[in-house]
Amino acid sequence: MRSETLKLTGTTPNQDCADSVTRALKGVRGVGEIAMGLENSEVKVQFDDEITSSQERQNVLAQAGFAISTEKSVHGENGSCCGGCGGN
Repeated sequence: MRSETLKLTGTTPNQDCADSVTRALKGVRGVGEIAMGLENSEVKVQFDDEITSSQERQNVLAQAGFAISTEKSVHGENGSCCGGCGGN
């Protein structure tokens, strides 16, 4: 499993928003745990990249009415940098 942090834009984070995001992402095959930070509008998603793509997850959120910032990071299972975001 890998993890990705997506930044929602154009929305005020609240519990209804978090519930909607969670419902949308739970419908994507290959998505594991989902955690949304209400204070920063960030959604941390664990996923199997052999089953689902970042584009698929973003499309599902867009269809649910959420805009996503294009700045994101993808990290390995233990949180270490996998190089996907160009970090060290």
